[in-house]
Formats: sequence, C-alpha cells, structure tokens
Amino acid sequence: MKASSNSVVFWCLLAVQFAGTQMILWGGLPIYQRLLTPDRQGATATELAIGFVAVIVMQVAHWPAVRLRQTLQFRRNVILGHILNWLGELSIFFTAALCTLIVFNGSGGGPLSLWKVFGLAAVTFAVSAYKYQIMSVGGAMIEGDRRVEPGA
Repeated sequence: MKASSNSVVFWCLLAVQFAGTQMILWGGLPIYQRLLTPDRQGATATELAIGFVAVIVMQVAHWPAVRLRQTLQFRRNVILGHILNWLGELSIFFTAALCTLIVFNGSGGGPLSLWKVFGLAAVTFAVSAYKYQIMSVGGAMIEGDRRVEPGA
C-alpha cells in the first residue's frame, strides 16, 4: 500500500514540475522580452511574479520526488519511456535556446543586471532539474526495472 501511495505522490510531484515548465515556456514570452530589452517593456510585475512562483514550486516538487524516485519501480514501457525522454529534451531545448538568446542579445545593450542573471539561472536550473527527473523515469521505463526482490 505504501508503494502505491508513494507512486501517486511521485506522479503528482512530476505533474507539478510539468505544469511549472509549461508556465515558464508558454507564459514566459513577455518575461523573456523584458529580459531582452533594457527598458521595462514586456512582462508586468504580475507576470514576473508568476514566473518566480513557478520556479519555486518546481523546486519544492522536485526534491521530494528525487527521494521518492529512488524507492519506486517502473514497469517496462518503451513507448512511454521514449515520450518522457522526448518531453525532457524538448523542455530544456526551448529554455536553453531562450536563455542563450537573452544572454547574447542582452549583451548588445550592455551587461545583464544581476537580477536578470539570477532569473535566468533559476529558470534554467528548475527546468534542468525537471528534465533530469522526467528522463530518469523514461530511462527506467525503457530499460525495465532491473532490481531483484530479496529472496527471489
């Protein structure tokens, strides 16, 4: 019973990370525009706060999921495993591309401010942690669980 509840909690934590990534990717365009421009065009204070909250919520969900992941076993499902790996790669690809654009485009208007660098680092770290989490599950599903039960 405990393994079943741990599994439900794990998948819920993964869903929270997915939702945070989607908030960053889809709702983040005005935020990225604001980071790209030296003036205050782009995101409103509310949109910046939503992005900041998304990063925090993703991290709050990630760390307990890391501990739970070590206790769970996943059935072999090659197709779902490859889909999870694809989602992980896709999430980090777009985030890294946008961050690279900001860094290289932002340098034309002078150096990036400290809060912009911190924001980029926080977003990149949160999405990278999500990518790691989802791809570890995808890899476990592709390979199948290789743990041997005691006494088997």
